[in-house]
Amino acid sequence: MSLVPPVLVVEGLVRRYGDRVIVNRVAFTIAAGEMVSLMGASGCGKTTLLHMLGTLDRPDEGRILVEGRDVARLSAAERTLLRRERLGFVFQQSNLLPELSTRENVALPAWRNTGHRQQSLARADALLKRFGLDRRADAQGHVLSLGEAQRVAVARAIINEPRLVLADEPTGSLDSDAAHAVLDALSEICLTGAALLVVTHDPSVAARCTRRLTMRDGQIQLDPDQPRIAAVI
Repeated sequence: MSLVPPVLVVEGLVRRYGDRVIVNRVAFTIAAGEMVSLMGASGCGKTTLLHMLGTLDRPDEGRILVEGRDVARLSAAERTLLRRERLGFVFQQSNLLPELSTRENVALPAWRNTGHRQQSLARADALLKRFGLDRRADAQGHVLSLGEAQRVAVARAIINEPRLVLADEPTGSLDSDAAHAVLDALSEICLTGAALLVVTHDPSVAARCTRRLTMRDGQIQLDPDQPRIAAVI
């Protein structure tokens, strides 16, 4: 049986701030179509790890490979292009631009990538319909409910069809109904073959994922009941 190369490979990742080790020899993989949760107490290193995976920070040791590409070997311009074309980000706050409509917020990453405004808006409209938000396409972000705004943020994150999506507490400020809708939207990402890493404090969110990781004192602790994914490099 042949193994499909993982979308994300993390090998021996270390990040220090002064004498303090924040991320300590972290290693894991995420395969295409996987929805993986990362849990852990505040201050355990989750955000620092996420920043490195998103190429916003560099490790002191170790490697990060996205679709087989060693991120550390990329120039600043190549990392920017990687973030725009192959990575998607969803944060706890939707961070919608208040001066833009919902459809313009969703379309913006594609518009910046391609320069084609109308095509990007058409893609945004299709995503909004897919997530049940087509009636809110012309609304501005400040009139949306928190759940609606977060689903818009998910649509924005995937408009460029990224291969890896990083979600940082995407349901942290939502009620259970809104959180369920956002998780449904995130789950759809994996159906396209993308890999998804969700940082969360909520066990019910982790329960929706195909695999669970726990971070403690800068290290990843694998759930012994979860299968390990073999890396092919």
